[in-house]
Amino acid sequence: MVTDPTLFNNFRFTAAKAEHWTSGAEYFVQKAEQSQDPFAGAVIMTRAFRSIMDGHFLFYHVQLPAAYDSGAKYGADISFHSGGQVAYFWGNSATALSGEDGWWVKPSASPTTSTARFRMKPSCRGETDFRFLGQAGCDEEIAHFLEHYSVSQDRVVIGGGSAGGAGAMRYTAIRPNLAAAAYNMTGGLTYGGVSNSFWHNQTMQPNFSVVPFLHWYCPPNQESNYNEQHPSFLYLQEQASLYPGAYDVFEGYDTSPKCSHVKIQDPVLSIGWSWLRSKIVNHWPDHVVLTTYGLGAVNQSRWVTVNTTINSKAQSTIRATVNRGGIPAMTVSAINIDRLTLDLSRALLPNQEAVKVTINNATSITAIVGQEAHFWRTGAAPEIWTLSPTATPAFPSKVKGVRGPIVDFFMQVKPLLVVYGTQAGQSSATQEALVQNILNKLFPPSLNSGRRTLRSQFAGHIKKDVDMVDSDAATYNILAVGSALQNSYVDRLSKTGNGLPVRWNPDGSFVVKSVTYRE
Repeated sequence: MVTDPTLFNNFRFTAAKAEHWTSGAEYFVQKAEQSQDPFAGAVIMTRAFRSIMDGHFLFYHVQLPAAYDSGAKYGADISFHSGGQVAYFWGNSATALSGEDGWWVKPSASPTTSTARFRMKPSCRGETDFRFLGQAGCDEEIAHFLEHYSVSQDRVVIGGGSAGGAGAMRYTAIRPNLAAAAYNMTGGLTYGGVSNSFWHNQTMQPNFSVVPFLHWYCPPNQESNYNEQHPSFLYLQEQASLYPGAYDVFEGYDTSPKCSHVKIQDPVLSIGWSWLRSKIVNHWPDHVVLTTYGLGAVNQSRWVTVNTTINSKAQSTIRATVNRGGIPAMTVSAINIDRLTLDLSRALLPNQEAVKVTINNATSITAIVGQEAHFWRTGAAPEIWTLSPTATPAFPSKVKGVRGPIVDFFMQVKPLLVVYGTQAGQSSATQEALVQNILNKLFPPSLNSGRRTLRSQFAGHIKKDVDMVDSDAATYNILAVGSALQNSYVDRLSKTGNGLPVRWNPDGSFVVKSVTYRE
């Protein structure tokens, strides 16, 4: 693994390499279980660890800054892999490659290969779509990197080339608080997997109000993604004119004859990197624009948070502006939103004690500066907004996290616990087989799932309903299998104020609101 990185070039994988891959994987697993660096002392290396969600083996590639000092803080460039690099460890060459994106080489202890910043490449569970489990993998790997290395989190750049650029664009749009800047290098906005979900690139572009964004692309006769990236650049440029000071956008249009897919030439490449790495997070911008679906992927951008929506199946958008001059005031447009929070920190409004907040042209509300203020819509016609003591209501409602579509399960990273029932006389063997069948659909164990992924068998937690304790709900994301008649934990949830808004009938039917359904 150390001496011949070409063994791990997935474009030329052969059966003869299986022994090397097996020994390499065993080595990484051993180091992950021991919480040790696989290449201690190296400046270019691969880190590995176990997912807290399901026990899956996760890894990422990292390059340390030159003369790395753990007591200092460094910027970081996070690069998402392209669609053709599903099962990578590092690049094809035994020596450093040229260009900003050509540092994926074998592990090295040579400081001459380092730069002034961290470079990090998450595997994202090998997922080329970077959504659902792939997104959760990105979350865990980036969090592990930020935890174990001395990174200035105000100077993180996120991007990638081809599918990596499209995936990084989407990922940054749903994690706008993570990056100081982002880029897409010749990646299409409508690539099938990346765009095939609620949270896809076209609808999530408004979220770049707080993240400077760079589009690198070639002329249309040299690179077809021009026809998607150029309109995106024009859209962000138009948004910048509507919201002065927001939507910082850079056009990396390379007209060189040598420009092609993921091959941007100097000086466009160098100028773009200088622009990206000059950016520092502005935590308190004048304008914040945030759009989301169902709160599953994103509900917060800088000082604005969407708490609940009117229709959880529809798109929601919030536009908030602070005016610091003269009489301090804030104006908010909230579409399909009935509860929101504004962080009225003194960093946002220095030397102010109060501020008038106007939401959807309703009567202004005076809120105290120096704390978070929660607002809720108490009237629809005419629209009325008031202050609320809490961000969410006491009764069950759709909030960010697990309350809603099952894909929300993978919008946060927590250990997963599957609970099966014992109330209807089913044997443990039958129930555990049912659970494994469900898990094999959620966590495909092989490439036969039809996706080019590095997923594994679920190695998480499974319990009987009778073994559940109160602390489980705070520790895990819980997947409860069966109705309340089969699973006593489901019955317990349905009888609590913050549990399931479902009533179960003795005949096996259940009632949601006033509608009765059969199992």
